[in-house]
Amino acid sequence: MAALYTVSVFILLLFCGLTLDYGMLEFARGKMQNAADAAAVAEELYFERSSSSPTGSDPGKGVASQYGFTDGSNNTTVSYLANNLINSDQGGAYAGQYDGLQIQISQTMPTMFMKLANIPSVTVTVNSVAAIPACAYFLGLKGWASPTVSLNKGGNKGEVYLPCSAYIGGGASLDGSVDWWQAWQTYLSGTSSGTTTNGGRWKSGATYNSTTRADPLSSYISAPTVGACNHTNFSSGNLSGSATSVTLSPGVYCGSVSGSTVTPGLTLLNDTVSVSPGLYIITGGINWERATMTQTGASGTGVTFYFTNVSGHSTSFGGVLITDLSNITLSASTGGTFGSSVSGSGGALAGVLFYLDRGWVHTNAQDFNFNSASGTTNGVWYLPDTGITFLNGSDNCSTMCGIVTDNMSLTNWELSWSSQNFADLPGGNPFRLQGVLVQ
Repeated sequence: MAALYTVSVFILLLFCGLTLDYGMLEFARGKMQNAADAAAVAEELYFERSSSSPTGSDPGKGVASQYGFTDGSNNTTVSYLANNLINSDQGGAYAGQYDGLQIQISQTMPTMFMKLANIPSVTVTVNSVAAIPACAYFLGLKGWASPTVSLNKGGNKGEVYLPCSAYIGGGASLDGSVDWWQAWQTYLSGTSSGTTTNGGRWKSGATYNSTTRADPLSSYISAPTVGACNHTNFSSGNLSGSATSVTLSPGVYCGSVSGSTVTPGLTLLNDTVSVSPGLYIITGGINWERATMTQTGASGTGVTFYFTNVSGHSTSFGGVLITDLSNITLSASTGGTFGSSVSGSGGALAGVLFYLDRGWVHTNAQDFNFNSASGTTNGVWYLPDTGITFLNGSDNCSTMCGIVTDNMSLTNWELSWSSQNFADLPGGNPFRLQGVLVQ
């Protein structure tokens, strides 16, 4: 009986010890998971702002160390599970996708009572995945253009480089081997049969049959109130004479309607244009041709161009024509000094460069035309109810890069956007509408 009692006590103590070991390991696992989650979010922010691959000095490992898990110390490994373009998680819903970033923490921990069962240590491993938000949306909800995105070499090339993932609400087409599409991950609402690469270079992953997405900024941006006209049918310069200089000031530039003809609110022809910081409300569209356009103002100040219909003519929006510009240099504001409020930020259209009325009544599939021009435009292009044409030129963006449009046609054009970087905006990244942790 005594022997049985001794064995029973030993077994009971062993089970108690194993339970204690297990509890300690689970407690450690919880701490590790918190560290991995924080590290993944930190690394996601780094990616979003720099578009660069991580190194040992990047914030993810630094944040994990602040939580007590330092790579290479105390039997701990903090690692990124890498793919080709950026780090991508290797398992779960985001496996193999370039816009899912995975942090893994492993630590070998000594046991107390498990040693009696010849288990002197246990390695605990946790994973966390953060998603990098898309910054390019080609909604395709109006059915005005098929495919939704079209890259046409036009005798040279059609190239798109995006610092984020992209959503295409329908098919895409690349018409030749010189065309190039690069996004971290491209989500398409249609099937693969609706996309034709035709020898073009479709870099990174494509996910088909993606959930249809609505305008991601519909509840974020408020349209400004159109007040009294400061100018009516403003026009400067002419195409046959010498170049003239003109300085634009913020205000309301009103177009007009005569019969079926819409006269733009702002016409600039063969001008050297200085653009003062502020909000420009334009009715009836614009015609900017053969001009050089440079922004003025202190660092952080910028411009927003808001386009809407002519007062009293609900369907007369005109069009946006920017053509033969030798240079256009414009940036949106990073502060909150003009326009209407941006929900949740206290700012004012911060980060938005071009904004076309959400109720736009289209004339063509693409009523925003950027032709034979070259430029640097930092800020979000927001035209959810019409499309955009890029023809014979290039555009670069290095900060606050993003676009929301119905469709896009790009011919002999290089669209090169290098970074999202919304760090200077009062409300942060307008495209981060939900938490970034995904698994």
